[in-house]
Amino acid sequence: MWPEFQNPFYDESWQYTVPYVVYTTGIAWRTDKVSEDIGARPNPYDVFWDTQYKGKTEVLDDYRETISMVLLRNQIHDVNTGDQKNLDLARTQLLQLTQATNPLVNISDYVDLPEAKTWVNEAWSGDVMNSQYYGPKGFDPGVLRYWALPQYAPVSNDNLTILKAGKNPELARVSAAADRNQLRPAGQATAHPVQPDDGRG
Repeated sequence: MWPEFQNPFYDESWQYTVPYVVYTTGIAWRTDKVSEDIGARPNPYDVFWDTQYKGKTEVLDDYRETISMVLLRNQIHDVNTGDQKNLDLARTQLLQLTQATNPLVNISDYVDLPEAKTWVNEAWSGDVMNSQYYGPKGFDPGVLRYWALPQYAPVSNDNLTILKAGKNPELARVSAAADRNQLRPAGQATAHPVQPDDGRG
């Protein structure tokens, strides 16, 4: 398991959570609607300010993600910055983005993209992988593409959590410890792969 997840700020000493998925934040698009390779642009984030995609873009409704996107667009790699100048820049450019492309703001990228409600989305990598299950009948998931900033893409995780009021919190803690041990192969920083739910149970 990566060191970042062994003593996370939200669960010091790693007692009550087990990460079950790790993902990046990047850009997803449909090649049947978008003729360019967005990932090949000098600055792929610029696509969200490109007026040719007005009404066909979507950004994540997450208090950190769109601010982080603007910071990364401007080569500010500390997405946890408290520098007022950087935050003012993010505010200004998000207002410009609204005028340029009027994006949808939600967390339905995994549905909106395969349904072609949107063509270019700020997206979580796991949602793009799972979007193949949300397209209409006959949808070809081969039209979907995903790009994330190679070195500085935001990386996040979702957790399983032990609830204080659970029926057997001690058993849950023992189970979580076993899961954590499985996530620590000797000398390796890898986790077990997670397969998407294909809806078949």
